[in-house]
Amino acid sequence: MTDKPHDDALTRQCRSTLDRAAHLPDAELDARIRGVLARQRTPQVYRQRWAAGGLALAAGLAAVLWLPPRPAIAPAPVMHVAQAAEPQIDPEFLEDMELLAVMGDDPHDI
Repeated sequence: MTDKPHDDALTRQCRSTLDRAAHLPDAELDARIRGVLARQRTPQVYRQRWAAGGLALAAGLAAVLWLPPRPAIAPAPVMHVAQAAEPQIDPEFLEDMELLAVMGDDPHDI
């Protein structure tokens, strides 16, 4: 199987035909485009745009007014962490626990 070059006669003829067809005026397409543009220029479209813009503006103002005021340059809040004191364990209790562990008894069974 041999590869055909991309510039053969059929390809050139198809390209030239498509290029000629693309440059010819198309009355039906022009009429459709004019119709779409005419529909977009109606006052109703402008009213809808203004209404949507007004609602967006009102929502933005409501959000700004509802947020609590905060200065632009605010120091970071200081977090104070309380240090828990180490629990004090009675040395006698530790010895009793060691004795029970050595004996193999479970201290929770008592």
